[in-house]
Amino acid sequence: MSAHVKLDRIGTRAFLRALGVRRYNDTLGTVMFALAARPDRITSNEDLVNLVYGDREDGGPEDAAKNIQIAILRLRRRGAKIRTYWSRGYQLAA
Repeated sequence: MSAHVKLDRIGTRAFLRALGVRRYNDTLGTVMFALAARPDRITSNEDLVNLVYGDREDGGPEDAAKNIQIAILRLRRRGAKIRTYWSRGYQLAA
């Protein structure tokens, strides 16, 4: 997945509402949308960091990878079925 992908925020919100995710922020929405856009592939943590923070001049916070892990945890608490592939990334479970 390219860091240059721009996600439509309105489309992301509608997509997440359809999945039953009621409360979220831009990080959660971007992560969930990225995983759902490629359900048959593993999305690396680096790709998710680039999608969430790639358009920032500073490249995002120092703990950007940790923020992605926290977003995954929060999505799981909201019912998202996400598989972890250690040292490879994440995939939305069927």
